Amino acid sequence: MSEALKILNNIRTLRAQARECTLETLEEMLEKIRSCC
Repeated sequence: MSEALKILNNIRTLRAQARECTLETLEEMLEKIRSCC
C-alpha cells in the first residue's frame, strides 16, 4: 500500500474512533498533543 493510502486509512480510523469519544475527551487529547510538540 502506498504511503498516501496508509495516511488516509489512519485518518479514517482516527475519525471513526473520535465519533465514540465525548467532546471533552477529544479536547483533552488535543491539549496533550499541542503541549508535547
